[in-house]
Amino acid sequence: MNNHSALEKNENDALVMERGETGTAKIGGAFKLVDQNGVIRTDIDFRGKYMLIYFGYSFCPDICPTALYNIAEALEMLGDKGQEIQPIFITIDPDRDTVDALSSYMQNYPQQFIALTGEDGAIKAAMDAYGVYASKVEREDSNDYLIDHSSIVYLMDRQGRFLSHFSHNTMPDKIVEILRKHF
Repeated sequence: MNNHSALEKNENDALVMERGETGTAKIGGAFKLVDQNGVIRTDIDFRGKYMLIYFGYSFCPDICPTALYNIAEALEMLGDKGQEIQPIFITIDPDRDTVDALSSYMQNYPQQFIALTGEDGAIKAAMDAYGVYASKVEREDSNDYLIDHSSIVYLMDRQGRFLSHFSHNTMPDKIVEILRKHF
C-alpha cells in the first residue's frame, strides 16, 4: 500500500476511508449549535475527545437509526475506551428537530450521545464544513417530507481534525477496528 488514502469495502459493502500520509482532508470546522438539553455547544467543547459526527434527522425511517445503532454498539464493544469518544448527531432538519424533539429522540440512544440543532444558517454552515448533502423530498401522499442526504460518520481527533469516515451500514466490529487504529 502506498501513502495515499486507502479505500476498502468490508463484507457488508460499507465504504471505509482512512486518511493517508499525503495531506489533510478539508473536513470539519467550527460550529455553534444547541444540544438536546438546550445548552449552546461549540466544536471547542469537544476538544480532548475523539468525535464521531453524523448528520441526519430524527424523522429518518431507516438510515439514521442504523448509523446511530451501529455507533452505540461499537462504543459498547470498546468498554471504558468508548468513553474517550463523543458521538454527535447533528440534524439536517432543524425545522422539525427542535430541542424538545431531539431530547425525546435521543432517549433511544445511550446518554453519551449528544444531538445538536440550531438556526438554518448554523446548520448549513456545519453541513458545508463537513461536505454534507441534503435535499427535502416532498411526499405526494401526505404533507410530510423525507430528506435525501449523505450518510457518513466522521471520525475526528481530539483537536477536531479529520481522521477517517465510514458509512451508516458499517458494522460495529469494523467501526471498533477503525477506532482502535487511532487510539
